[in-house]
Amino acid sequence: GAPNACQACHGNWSEQALLAHFEKRFGKEPLSSWAMVNHEAFQLNSLALLDIATIAQQANIPPIRRASLLAQGVNFPSRLTLETLQSMLHDPEPLIRVAAAEAAGFLSAQDRLAVLQTLITDESKVVRMTVANELADTLPSAPAATLPKLHALFAEYENSLRLSEDMPGTQINLGTYYHRQGDLASARKAYQQALIIDPTFVPAMINLADSYRASGDEVEAEKSLQRALVIAADSGAAQHALGLLYVRRQQLDRSLVHLKLATEQVDATPRFSYVYAVALDSVNNRNAGIEVLVQAEKRWPNQPQNLMLLINYLDQQNRTMELLTHLSSLSRIMPGDPGVRALVAKYTNQ
Repeated sequence: GAPNACQACHGNWSEQALLAHFEKRFGKEPLSSWAMVNHEAFQLNSLALLDIATIAQQANIPPIRRASLLAQGVNFPSRLTLETLQSMLHDPEPLIRVAAAEAAGFLSAQDRLAVLQTLITDESKVVRMTVANELADTLPSAPAATLPKLHALFAEYENSLRLSEDMPGTQINLGTYYHRQGDLASARKAYQQALIIDPTFVPAMINLADSYRASGDEVEAEKSLQRALVIAADSGAAQHALGLLYVRRQQLDRSLVHLKLATEQVDATPRFSYVYAVALDSVNNRNAGIEVLVQAEKRWPNQPQNLMLLINYLDQQNRTMELLTHLSSLSRIMPGDPGVRALVAKYTNQ
């Protein structure tokens, strides 16, 4: 298939059109290690990280492919990810610098600013606009000497978005930018404008609900999520958000319905299964929670947080034989973690 990064600018193109355009520009390639690593990265497999870092730095691979892998580093927060993206910040290809900026998204605001500050005045506008989005929440922690550059960058970013403000996607970008800056009123206005442009735009409804949640208005948040589910009942993100809303209200029976549905959708993430398993355990149904985590591990192999929870649940039930397989996977992913090493030692001595 076409590299994921192609969709950053051509999200409305079909997979076939993207692939044809890629092959016209870069030539047709046989199935490569890139394709296999990209698949594992898309599945959020932590063991793919070393291959991601290696391939992303290979200059003989088309920049769009390297960028697609590098940008996915944001899903693998680690020292290796940080070192890799730092080594790519001054790559001659703007696409690579964009991907490096996106990969820094897992860092704290202060650390993100420290890593990306040299790109604030990058010669490429697309790089600067990506950096503006990534640094939107950094003003409170920014040194005084950096503030003028940040303000100039943010002004350029807003002006750039205004050029296409009649598109719902642009309004989403504006809303997300304002939300990250803590300006919830402006964020809501942007999301609402997106829905005026396209009343069926589900991402705007989900983001609008999140802005209401952030300001403590759970009633409006629920209305927005219910509206989203009328249009797209198969939205895992909307189902999960509504399930969490009912958790906050301590309406656990209602929450479990939506948390379960969230795990079954195409856009589900490993986090959805983790939350659902915890919710099941909270109503004394740990066995069901264990099964949710087992199925999640089949769908998304090598998820450290899910594996740790699964192992803890199995450990508390003395289900040693089942635990050992998962502990072996976790020890490959996190060999130096003290908690993992303690578990390995515990079961090695038995």
